[in-house]
Order: sequence, then C-alpha cells, then structure tokens
Amino acid sequence: MIPNTCVRPRAALTAAVCLCLALPALAAQDHETTVHGVVTSSQPYDDFFVQLIDSHRAVSARAEVQGDGSFEFSHVSPGDYILRVVTAEGDTVCERQASVGQWEAEIDLRVPDAPRGRAAGAAGTVSVKQLLHPPSKKAFQSFAAAQKFSSSGDYAKATTALERAVAESPDYAEAHVNLGVEYIRGGHLQQAEAEFRRALDIAGPFPAALCNLAWVQARTGHRDQALETVRAGLRLDQSSPQGHLILGALLAQDPRTRDEAILHLTKAAETLKSARDFLAGLQPR
Repeated sequence: MIPNTCVRPRAALTAAVCLCLALPALAAQDHETTVHGVVTSSQPYDDFFVQLIDSHRAVSARAEVQGDGSFEFSHVSPGDYILRVVTAEGDTVCERQASVGQWEAEIDLRVPDAPRGRAAGAAGTVSVKQLLHPPSKKAFQSFAAAQKFSSSGDYAKATTALERAVAESPDYAEAHVNLGVEYIRGGHLQQAEAEFRRALDIAGPFPAALCNLAWVQARTGHRDQALETVRAGLRLDQSSPQGHLILGALLAQDPRTRDEAILHLTKAAETLKSARDFLAGLQPR
C-alpha cells in the first residue's frame, strides 16, 4: 500500500483505516436494556453530563457523569443513538454514534484536551457549521444503515448509504469520513481524499479525518505530507492507536527513525493486533 514497504506493514496500514465512531450494530429487540459508559477526560468530571439522543435528534435521557467518569442509562430501547457529552452550561464537547441492542452496552467517550485558544471544530468539538446544519433524520438513518452494512462486510451498500447521507446533509462531517473509508476499501483514493478534506473543512481538525487523510497521502506516495498530517492528528489525540500505527509504519521505512517507529508501534500494539503483527515483522538491525 505504501511504496517501499514489505507485506506486513502494508497489511497493518490497511487495518489502520478504521473509525472510532462506529460500534458493532446489533439487531433491534422488543425489550429495553441498560447502557453503561465511561467518559475519559483531563477536565473535572463534575462539569459533564451525557445526553442520549434518538434518531429524531431529540434528547431522550440525560445522565450525570460520576466522579470516576462513569455514567448509566436504564430502560433504553434498542436502536441507533447519539451520545453527547455536554458541560453544565450546555456546551457540547464531544459526541459519537452508537447502536444499542438487546444486551447491556458498554460505551467509552473520550473528551479531547482543550488547550487555550483552540478553534471551534477542533478534535471532539462541534463546529459552528455543524451546529447550524445538524444531520437530518434521513441522513442519520443512512449513516446508521451504512455502519451495519460495513460491519457485515457489504461495503458497496455501505458506500451507497453514506452517499445518501452526505447528499441529504452535506455538512455531516462524520458521514464524509466514513464515506472516505469506504472509498479506500473500493480503491478510489482520490475520492477518499476529497471526503476527508471535506470533513476537515466542515469540522476543523479532528483525529479520525487527519489519520485517514495521512493514510491516503502515504498510499499515493506523499510520505512527507502524510507524516505531517498524522502528527497533527496525534497532537489532538495522543492516545489514538490508529495514529500511532500509521506514524510508526511510516517511520519504520527509514532506518534513521526506526527507534521512534518502534515507540509508536508499541503504543498502538496495546490495542491493535495489526500493530503487534507489524512489530513482529520488523527484523533486528
């Protein structure tokens, strides 16, 4: 996938094109379940609440984040939701889509650090454009359907569903990122890059779009640009395993940066099997 790389690194980079937004989709059931979760943040938890938003964009429940970062919703009907972390003043700091099925669900929400001077639309925040133009119900339904198709391996249908979502709601940044991923799977790298750049135009810099854009840049031979892009993504989320995997794979191409590559790959290997495989394939100097 990336020029001058061996087979194992290529496989690892392919696996890096995954999204934190998607949870495995479960079939809807007739009974209710409980949703547990944990908010990870460097900010005080007593300032945060989690909203459970249904497919009609209505807030169906609200839970206080406890001192250990945990939250819980009881009696949740199976279906597709948005979980949104908000401050006591009602400001949105991050959100994600989730599909709730018949079993108890465990969901992690990561609140990005917010250094002074960060612009609207930085990692995990919602840009002004997104707030003014939230996705419509039809766009959300197409997005959720695409997640299910992609989870089952039907990438062509996932692509079609996401194309419907962005046609319905052109400022749906998450849908543009996921569509870019499906274009990568179909071998359409130029279209994928356009989708990632569109997402960045809408929402500002955020790790999922930056890491996937870096993968495309690397795949098309623009290694220096890819390094710059993935480092920007890691500055926004230093814990991103996909970012560490992509950066490690790029650095491993140059013997002079091999030690730094191993550091990044080791961090990614904590959660990604592909990173562990990559490390195992590196030969001693």
